[in-house]
Amino acid sequence: MEEALLDAGEVRPRPVLIAVGATVFGLVPLAVRDGPLWVLMCLAQIGGLTVATVVTLVLVPVIYAIAVEDLRVVSWRSTDSGSG
Repeated sequence: MEEALLDAGEVRPRPVLIAVGATVFGLVPLAVRDGPLWVLMCLAQIGGLTVATVVTLVLVPVIYAIAVEDLRVVSWRSTDSGSG
């Protein structure tokens, strides 16, 4: 399970950060304008995306590891790739 978490930690961040970065980069011009609705909406979306990204990349794997290893809420069985 540790190997799966480490492998996912290497693969998952790139697409998540690219998608979030592109969205935030697109919202910044709207957030710096003086429109009364645009600024608050864009700041809320940027903040929400930032928090959701941290939760997705950090908190979810940590909680899953705790649930599997410490609390034994989820049973983890390794598969034998040699048998067929």
